[in-house]
Amino acid sequence: MKREKKIFSGTDKVKGMLEKLYPGENIEQKYRKYKSKRAKAFFAFLLLGTGTCICVYASSRIQGRLQEGTHLYRNEWGEGSYKIVLNANTGEGANDIIYEVPEREYTDKELIEKKERITEMLPYVIKGENESLASVRSHLCLPASVDDYPFAIVWKSSDYGKIRADGTVDVSEVGVEGEEVTLTAQLSYGEQKWQQDFAVILFPERVSKEQEERELILQALKESDAHSAQQSRWYLPVTVGDETVIWKENIPKAGLEFLFLGIAGAVMIVFAMNNDLQNKIRKREKELTERYPEFVSKLQLYIGAGLSIRNAFLRIGGEYKAKKQKFGKKSFLYEEVLIACYQFSNGRAEEEVYRKFAKRCDEIHYRKLIFLLIACNRQGNQDILKQLAKESCDAWEEKRSSAKKRGEEAGTKLLFPMMLMLLVVMILILIPVYTGF
Repeated sequence: MKREKKIFSGTDKVKGMLEKLYPGENIEQKYRKYKSKRAKAFFAFLLLGTGTCICVYASSRIQGRLQEGTHLYRNEWGEGSYKIVLNANTGEGANDIIYEVPEREYTDKELIEKKERITEMLPYVIKGENESLASVRSHLCLPASVDDYPFAIVWKSSDYGKIRADGTVDVSEVGVEGEEVTLTAQLSYGEQKWQQDFAVILFPERVSKEQEERELILQALKESDAHSAQQSRWYLPVTVGDETVIWKENIPKAGLEFLFLGIAGAVMIVFAMNNDLQNKIRKREKELTERYPEFVSKLQLYIGAGLSIRNAFLRIGGEYKAKKQKFGKKSFLYEEVLIACYQFSNGRAEEEVYRKFAKRCDEIHYRKLIFLLIACNRQGNQDILKQLAKESCDAWEEKRSSAKKRGEEAGTKLLFPMMLMLLVVMILILIPVYTGF
């Protein structure tokens, strides 16, 4: 029951705001339209997030390279290699292997040209930040491959203690006369191999059982890759050592973030629409307060000209209606006055019309004014001009005080930026003085 009351109270609140914003119109119809618009926005965001999530997830599934759990397809020459995450499931457990599947091999003519170019280029690549290979004092760059070249490079060193596995050089035990370490680069492409003496090779240190198994799997992959280098379909090794391997591809699950974004957007749009209604209500209240002195002055003017209170309302409403038809601009206050005029035309009693006018405005100044008008209407109009003049004077004075207060608040808010500007100016003046000394 408590939850039902809460829901109904929220509905009544929205209807109340719509009634204030659209006086004289069918509120139930407005509320249904508002609720329909809010629901459409909510489900639109929700469906957008869900649909994007499904599409991204499906796309990630489609992009899988492993076919039937047994083979991969290579890219054709010139399309580049691609990386794949494979899950090797053996009797000892599962291992994730990141492997780069190269493109198909070059033709013999293209291969010869590439060999000549890489042979000339390697001495400049491996020296790293050193002046030359004849004077090595810092780390070397020992690539396993070179961009735009299809060769696999294996490095060997005559002294692994002087050059570490990560490519750094240890010169702590090297004498002044220097110590020569021979590095041999073994280049291979398919079955074609050759070597060139330079400087160092990287090999892993003693590894744990898990790392050793991982290296065995990686080595098996490389050997299998080498055997099928010229084939489009590459069958992965079925066994590694004495263990059977079951391959799976690790494809990251993508798209869930779009689902959460869609839900968040759907919830936010509901709050945004309610907040928009509240902003319009605040704008209406502000207009009613600011136009009150003007409205009282018009009543005073027309009643002073000999019109009754009822006719003064009709005159003000008629003027507003003509302006609205001409310029198309609406006013919350004069829309309420116009509704009061329609009620007069339908034969409603004056006091009832005034009370409903004050209730719709829902502002203390208008309630006070209507109480004054009803009292004067009952007792006669002898003192109404004096009381309206006093009320108008008080209203304008209150408006001036409010404007003055807002101006002071704005000035206070500008004080901090002005202090920052003063500080910047002082810094700009003082910096040249200090730098001059």
